[in-house]
Amino acid sequence: MPRPALLLVHLCLLSSCALSAQTPVLPGKAVNFSLPAVQNATLFHGDYSHLLHVPATATSATVEIRSTLAEVDVDLHVRFGTDTEVAGGAIVSDYSSVGLTAAERIVIDGSASPPLRAGDYYISYAVYTKGVEIPLTLTVTLAGESTEPVALVTSDIPDPCLLTASRDFTLAQAARIRRVLALYQWETDEAQVDYTILRGPVAVTSGSLARGACVSEGSSWCLAEADADVTLPSGPYRLQLAQPQACSAADAGPAVVAIYGDLLPAPSWRPLAETVAGPDGGVIEAGLSIQVPAGALAAPVPVRVATLDTTEPASPQRLSAIYQLEGLGLNQSRPISISIPLTAAPQGALTIVWSTSMPAGLTTPQGVRLLPASYENGRAVAELPAVDLGSAEDGVSATSNSKRRSALVDPTSLTSRLYVLGGFAEVGSPSGRFVIHYPVSGDAVQEIAEETGIFLDSVEARLKTMAVDTSRRTSRIDVYLASPNGTEGSLFGLNSTSGDPINGVTESDIWGAANVGYVLNLNFATDRENFHITAAHELLHVYQAAFDPRNVSLRRAVTDSPWLWLLEATPTWLERAFSDHPDKFTPTEAVHHRFYAFRHGLNYSTAFDTTDNYHGYGAASLIEYLAPVQSPKANFLGKLMEQFAASKGILLTTNRYSTLEAIRNLTGEPWITLWPGYFAELLEGRIYPAISVYKSSGVTGSMLAFQSDPEVMKSTFSLAGDTAKAQTFAFPWQAPPLSAALMYGVVPARSALPAGARLTYRFLTASSGDYFFLYHFDGKTGQTTRLYHGSAPFTIDNLASLATDATTELYAFILNAEDQPDAGATCNQREFQAIYDPGTPNPLIKATGVSVRVNALPTFVDPVTKGTTDSFIGWNEFITNAHCGSNAVRNNSWSGTTFNVVADCDGRMGGEDNPVGVAHTTATVKMNPSFTAIDQLQMNQTLTVRTSNHVGEYRKTTSICLQNLPPDDTVKYKSYVQTVPSADAPGKVCGIEIKREALNGEAVTNTLILKSLEWPAAASLRVEIQ
Repeated sequence: MPRPALLLVHLCLLSSCALSAQTPVLPGKAVNFSLPAVQNATLFHGDYSHLLHVPATATSATVEIRSTLAEVDVDLHVRFGTDTEVAGGAIVSDYSSVGLTAAERIVIDGSASPPLRAGDYYISYAVYTKGVEIPLTLTVTLAGESTEPVALVTSDIPDPCLLTASRDFTLAQAARIRRVLALYQWETDEAQVDYTILRGPVAVTSGSLARGACVSEGSSWCLAEADADVTLPSGPYRLQLAQPQACSAADAGPAVVAIYGDLLPAPSWRPLAETVAGPDGGVIEAGLSIQVPAGALAAPVPVRVATLDTTEPASPQRLSAIYQLEGLGLNQSRPISISIPLTAAPQGALTIVWSTSMPAGLTTPQGVRLLPASYENGRAVAELPAVDLGSAEDGVSATSNSKRRSALVDPTSLTSRLYVLGGFAEVGSPSGRFVIHYPVSGDAVQEIAEETGIFLDSVEARLKTMAVDTSRRTSRIDVYLASPNGTEGSLFGLNSTSGDPINGVTESDIWGAANVGYVLNLNFATDRENFHITAAHELLHVYQAAFDPRNVSLRRAVTDSPWLWLLEATPTWLERAFSDHPDKFTPTEAVHHRFYAFRHGLNYSTAFDTTDNYHGYGAASLIEYLAPVQSPKANFLGKLMEQFAASKGILLTTNRYSTLEAIRNLTGEPWITLWPGYFAELLEGRIYPAISVYKSSGVTGSMLAFQSDPEVMKSTFSLAGDTAKAQTFAFPWQAPPLSAALMYGVVPARSALPAGARLTYRFLTASSGDYFFLYHFDGKTGQTTRLYHGSAPFTIDNLASLATDATTELYAFILNAEDQPDAGATCNQREFQAIYDPGTPNPLIKATGVSVRVNALPTFVDPVTKGTTDSFIGWNEFITNAHCGSNAVRNNSWSGTTFNVVADCDGRMGGEDNPVGVAHTTATVKMNPSFTAIDQLQMNQTLTVRTSNHVGEYRKTTSICLQNLPPDDTVKYKSYVQTVPSADAPGKVCGIEIKREALNGEAVTNTLILKSLEWPAAASLRVEIQ
């Protein structure tokens, strides 16, 4: 689409811009910044530009931007020697990356036009999305030998230093390590300390660090340093010192280290051959050899072969180049033979890693299959199975193939990447059910393999107690232990789309489910609990493949499925059963995706929207609600899988029941009551301890932190404006079946609200399935309180009673508990409202007859202030100079429901050792009779009197009384202190605070709160401190 004309933006807006003119950017260091919202297509340059200096030794420069916002459009522009600009409506730059997202990349090397040269490059940004502040991350990398290495890992030095022995770190890009340093506490005669860099349990390099410069003269804290020369692919690593004497901010925390080196160029595909394969078959030679038998293809298909050029070091097990094959893999009716030349003679079994994906970058594998290979004349030979093409009608889909993604491939645009692994040994589990394949790299890995086999036997036994029929899988189950990083890890399926490592991945069943196994990432083997949880999670995926009733593997693998979410929810739910501390455990992915129902309805399914492949992880909490994994109800899993296996159809079988039907069949409870019941437990932290609306040390997934998920269906409002005006805040909501939404409201400080303000929550039109939960978050105390749950309208009659002198927040969690949409619709139209009413003042209450009497206790100090203040309401007035032993009239005031008075009293006693028989002095402060009216005291409002007294070593009693009440009038009230009727005057009722004792001159604050439901106009108020 054509680009609109651009506006120039080159002045730094002080209110939102933190950049200085042409901010320098360092290679290898990500820079996070934001571009302000614009109303027209805009080029951000000048003050917004970044400046990159390229040394003469660099051979290439790569500039990349990314945004956390998915649907924004930002283009990237780079210019040598001078800043970018707009001329004649066009951007003047030397290089540009133009797309419809904010994911842009420019590579400048010797083949670029113009080619790379030493000097300064200006980086600017063209924004085409209107009205949105856009967060960006800029990353620049330089390749080639540079004069100064790049800081790959850095640390801050804490004070004081505690001791540790290791530091975990992650390389986002392949790098050549040139120097390693640590801050180390040296023994007197110690000159060097050994170190090792590990990838998982496997050592990739080692050496010795020598004693270097010290932090100060005579200090034992000095550098430990050494030059190095080792190239590492991207991925997670650990630097391990031989002695636990490195500096750390926490005991046994991450060590203070620095690692310097050179970032390596990104890998790229180099074409090898392009041809056409047809029904007659033939052989394709392009480094690898592909033999297509006659009759395997129904029609001619274009075939392209490429190889990966990369400077990343190969893992010890990789024995071939990495190849890319397009056009074959899903459309053959007979097996195809693959032969790949090896770079070294194999030691141990051979396996071909076959990774499939849709056309994209290197980090988007959607399925992986490990093919056993034989060794023939220096080549690895394997057979790619035929595919049962079937039909993709009546879309239903695959079991999930990963803890973080689904087995999804597009047969019309399949891309396959493959390479050979060797050097594997294998060990069987004690039952013989599992075969663990592991790299031959030392006793530690072999022990992990043996332990994994024992553990998987125990998982299968546990699944049987949950009524899972594991006999449906008749063949042995192959489990591979591997630790590929960088590109290999991405192709193996052990890196996410962002490059982060993944714990494990189940093979795609695209070529059939009978032999599906899975891979565990050895990089995580040091965390045994996490490693075991992943092993159990992935094993359930393997068994799910055996229950799938669909008889066409292609349909399982490439089309969407209403069971997809449940096939991810149940393995995530299962994780808790294998935690070391199940009572405290919450699945990590359930926390991360706790707002799943606020994005889509429960039965949401999609085959190709990778953003929403996580939907099922969040729904693990629903399964835990229905059947706690630690309870006998866990046999729900086996019953659910039998519902999954039930089929219908003859030629093309599919699921007989939907997920919602299956759950209803097993629970016998309609969704219209089950869904609100589930949310009542989820919100209050009674399903998983880490997910709750309440704050506690164990809550890592707050249900109030909706801002972390921009896709949450939500509406917000604020009463910070005109609080004297009635307002209606409407939230029209396209509500998918079995979904949730959030209405978030902000209430100002109490002083800004009229005394009679009300707030009503309701559905505009009552519908089946309406339900909501209302919570109040007190910004002052940090406490959350549930105010209401139900479907009827609810009114907060005295909104000011919830407010404090800080911001108050209200959270309405709104549900659609219907499991079907309205006729002819995919969603149900709802409107939820918050209706604000400032209220009408009640008749004024006369203040005549109101008095305050203060009886002071003797103290050891000169005049001490005693009095009442009301910080709860936020209004504060002190009336001073009312001395003990005298009477004075003061113009005391009321504000809303608050009355404040202060009396200064000076009482002395004859001796510190004789506290008995001391006469009390009295001060009385009376309401000025000319002040005849008090602001209204509304029904259900709260009156608070606080008294602060410096009382020495004496007891005191405080009472608050309603006086002059008609004898036949009943005053209804609540008090947070002991209450007794008064005997000295008819119609008088007092709240008496329990006596307190203060020692050693300690100051004591006592609070009385009287909540009046009926306040007769003839009543008066007296506060006594005795």
